[in-house]
Amino acid sequence: MAGAVRLARRDGDSFTGSVTIGATEPVLSGHFPGFPIFPGVCLIECAHQTALLALADRVAAPHLSAIERTRFLAPVFPGDEVTAEVTPVASGDGWSCRATVLTTRRGETVLAAQLKLRYGPLDPAPSGETAPAGSGELFGLDDLKAILPHREPMLLIDSVEERDLIGVKAVTLGEPCFAGLHPDDDHSYPEVLMVESWCQAAGVLAVHDRPNPDVMTGRVTLFGSISDVTFHAPVRPGDVMRHRVSPLKIMSDAAVFEGHAFVDRRPVMTVGQIVIALRPASEV
Repeated sequence: MAGAVRLARRDGDSFTGSVTIGATEPVLSGHFPGFPIFPGVCLIECAHQTALLALADRVAAPHLSAIERTRFLAPVFPGDEVTAEVTPVASGDGWSCRATVLTTRRGETVLAAQLKLRYGPLDPAPSGETAPAGSGELFGLDDLKAILPHREPMLLIDSVEERDLIGVKAVTLGEPCFAGLHPDDDHSYPEVLMVESWCQAAGVLAVHDRPNPDVMTGRVTLFGSISDVTFHAPVRPGDVMRHRVSPLKIMSDAAVFEGHAFVDRRPVMTVGQIVIALRPASEV
């Protein structure tokens, strides 16, 4: 996920972290092969790492409990320097962190994303939400590769089941995000990867009837915005996430979804709204 963010400076209550996107970043080879654009969830991760640095002397173990709002405004490419500016504010029994993410390319700095993250106790799981029942595989891994452009290590769903197009992701100790961790370290699956996995299931629902795995000859599936994503429980190796994705609106060049992610029969994440935009590669 682009390595560790460097804390560049502190200005009063605001913190700035930066990271340079190298051409050999592993996520680039698997996100859109042949079209190296930095994943939107990795921009969230840059802001998240900066927020952790900002909260380090205020909270013993800050935990991301919600992505309240994210708007993606400009693409980020290899060679860019990404800078996250975070301002934490105490809010109830936690902290609210507003963040802007800037990208600098060839001396020009543009706004790449605006975010609001929340840290504190995990939200209780919503009552009345039950895990979808399994109904047989509709798309296996090879089918998904014919629909989505993503490849390892950024292909984060294993299959899709028939009923309601439920995306399935088994989390294992072999995930790249766990590489180098000590056995006693926290092996919770990163929240941004939970979001990316869920969004890939949404992407299948958006484009399964018009697949385009080669983004260079068609359209790129991009995040437009994320709203009201809350986390209810950690996901650990051995867990199997099942993503329920419900369409709110599907148009020719965009789609809007909501839903949940479950482990066993308990919700681990609620997605209030995610907008996916479909754009020709030439426009990006």
